[in-house]
Amino acid sequence: MPQIQLQKRVLNGRGRVLLYGSGTSAGKWYYKEKVEGQRRYKEKQLFGASSLEQAIEIAPEAAIELAKEPEKKPNYRYASDPLTLIQREEKLLKQKEKLAKRNY
Repeated sequence: MPQIQLQKRVLNGRGRVLLYGSGTSAGKWYYKEKVEGQRRYKEKQLFGASSLEQAIEIAPEAAIELAKEPEKKPNYRYASDPLTLIQREEKLLKQKEKLAKRNY
């Protein structure tokens, strides 16, 4: 996880402008805000920002772009999903049949 070198709250506390100090994002400015009701964040790189003041000026545009983006829903398949369980069972049965045919 990259380290944050510098950060500042913007837009009345809605989000933060930050500069990463390590990792692949080292030296790049980002706008970051928490997704309401979830335990995750959305962030957008602030292209053209080379100082804190420039990043603060570009932050409202990034916030608008993040708000326009469609919500990305995680594509998780839970073990309690009946279709997933049925598909797993069918796969196991096919594998057992193949093994039984090989042994004869």
